[in-house]
Amino acid sequence: MNIKEIEDKYWEFRLTRKGGFNSVFEFCQEVGIEEAKFYDSYASLEVIESEYWKRTVSVTLETLKADKDFETYSLEQKLLAFFYTYISGIQPYRSRLVASFPTTGGMSKLLGMRNEFLKFATSAVKEAVTAGDIADRKKINEAYGPGLFEQFRMILEFYKRDESSGFQDTDAFIEKSVRLGISAAQTGVLEAGMDFARFMVGRLPKIR
Repeated sequence: MNIKEIEDKYWEFRLTRKGGFNSVFEFCQEVGIEEAKFYDSYASLEVIESEYWKRTVSVTLETLKADKDFETYSLEQKLLAFFYTYISGIQPYRSRLVASFPTTGGMSKLLGMRNEFLKFATSAVKEAVTAGDIADRKKINEAYGPGLFEQFRMILEFYKRDESSGFQDTDAFIEKSVRLGISAAQTGVLEAGMDFARFMVGRLPKIR
């Protein structure tokens, strides 16, 4: 059983049985492999999910970089391309996102994903500052990358809850949130903020 088969079996059982597995031993017994085979690829069950989320970012970036024009895009274009491509790529496995993407606890599962995204975001922001596409705010520049990852998480949280036809609201959320972020780094933040606020009204769950 190769890594993909182990991963697929993990998700199959993760999504169909409540509570998941209590141990690696239990998982290996369930799927019919020896523990030694499991530990050849993973240190724990949690690593399966961590590696999965990290790879979703890597695969997205590989897809984008296969287009030679991608490196010529502005920061806004790169972010839009990344978010749209990412959502398209994980949509066939959306149940994994809905069931296991951490909202508060279990954030360590996203460390590899975050690091992979930050490499892309930090490089794209640096190029945008050099080109004058966004303002050079010196020390504040270092906050752009982590801020973009939080935006990424916000998009995924919205997508998890999106019940619109064809997930059209998620597409609009991406476009408006990216526009707002870029505007904040340039000028026109008030106009972009009002447009984003109008979109969000009625779409966020009410506080009860």
